[in-house]
Amino acid sequence: MLILREGIISSMTSKICLFDLQKTRKVLAEKIEQLNAAIDDVSAQLRSEEATNGVAINSDEIEAAT
Repeated sequence: MLILREGIISSMTSKICLFDLQKTRKVLAEKIEQLNAAIDDVSAQLRSEEATNGVAINSDEIEAAT
């Protein structure tokens, strides 16, 4: 009976771990979407400032400064 219980526990643990991985992936995907949206926002603001100032901004320089 002990072997059967260990198998059941192992199976349940695997399912819990799989659920945790799926949940973690979902949370990470949502965070990545938020980061991408923030990057797009800043990029749009910089392009807007560039157009109003008439000053060209090199994106490589911005990356190097951060």
